[in-house]
Amino acid sequence: MESLVNVRQIMNSTRLTQRAIQKRLKNIAPAKLEPHPGHPIRWYRKSDLPDGFQIALLNAEHETPPALPVVVEPAMPVVYETKRRKQNLADLPEKDRECNEARARIHRYVKEHPGSAEAAIASLNDHRAAGTLPKGMGWAFGHAWNKPRGCVLTLDTLNKWIGIKKVSGSYAPLKVQKDNRIQPWHPLAVELRRRPQGSTLTWLHEQLAANWNNGGKSGLEKLH
Repeated sequence: MESLVNVRQIMNSTRLTQRAIQKRLKNIAPAKLEPHPGHPIRWYRKSDLPDGFQIALLNAEHETPPALPVVVEPAMPVVYETKRRKQNLADLPEKDRECNEARARIHRYVKEHPGSAEAAIASLNDHRAAGTLPKGMGWAFGHAWNKPRGCVLTLDTLNKWIGIKKVSGSYAPLKVQKDNRIQPWHPLAVELRRRPQGSTLTWLHEQLAANWNNGGKSGLEKLH
């Protein structure tokens, strides 16, 4: 028979207040009500709890598996557009919506972990390697990355997801939007490009720079 836990036990395993825990559990039916002066004690099945609570209870009951070497992903420059509309999740492909939900679950667990972010990340990676992740968190690890990979979470990766959330309003991958606006120098570029003898992009850029904006580049760098 599956063991039951109450709010007090969850509080001892997380850094959340009783009120915060009760708010997360309000839509989960208790498996048992124990009579108690004032109000009954609610007992919940572990499998019914949110993923973060399940992992926290696992950590409290058992020693955390030996830490795996942390794979540090190569630092890649992240370039965001200076002006970007907030992403509307309803307009995104299903894959991106699933990615948003997966990253949100992982970030929520890290925020609610009683220790540091590094400890929370190590806990997730260890439980995944040991095959003890709850089903929902296992799903999150399978959908949080754009491309298939080892799915070892790092602090750099998590911070990158948080940065995306701040920019676009969701954790969904940012999509680079092409600037298809017609530039003032486009007509001249088309005319030069149609020369019978042909033209290279280098020569074309030089001609535009010499004939447009007194030799300035006013957007001409886009030719390269």
